[in-house]
Amino acid sequence: MFDAETLRNVAVPLLTVRLDHRGREKDEIAFASLVLRRMIVGSGLILLECESQDRRFRAAVALDFANERFIFDPQNETTILDDGSPQAIEYAITRLRFIRGMVLNGRTEAVNANTGERLGITNPNIPVNIDVNRTIENLDSALTELRAERARRELPQSDGGSASGGV
Repeated sequence: MFDAETLRNVAVPLLTVRLDHRGREKDEIAFASLVLRRMIVGSGLILLECESQDRRFRAAVALDFANERFIFDPQNETTILDDGSPQAIEYAITRLRFIRGMVLNGRTEAVNANTGERLGITNPNIPVNIDVNRTIENLDSALTELRAERARRELPQSDGGSASGGV
């Protein structure tokens, strides 16, 4: 295992994890410019623990060299630090949009944030044992709620109190 101190001496690019949206989405769905915090090397697999530069978002991703694949699970392998800010909600919105795109057979790719060079890609997601239409409806409903929460958090606080809410 390599810790943050060891990684400071290794030229590791910033990582962007995004939905391979070519031809489907007008705007990119991505967690951009993630900083590598920890790397665990196993047999044919490297686990990367990454964090956003503002430290509100964390993700675990893996490079599977044996199968020449990239592994990313935005539902179970991401964490958002909800500090009451609109930016924290923005990560939650991006995560749900990402999951929505994956339900619709999306592929995820990891790229060097500086050069755009692809480092890995997943196979298209094939949903199993779910009602795709109902899942999309539920995700859209949750996105509407998160967008309303973001708008609420963007309002100036008149009482001097801090915004609160869960992600």
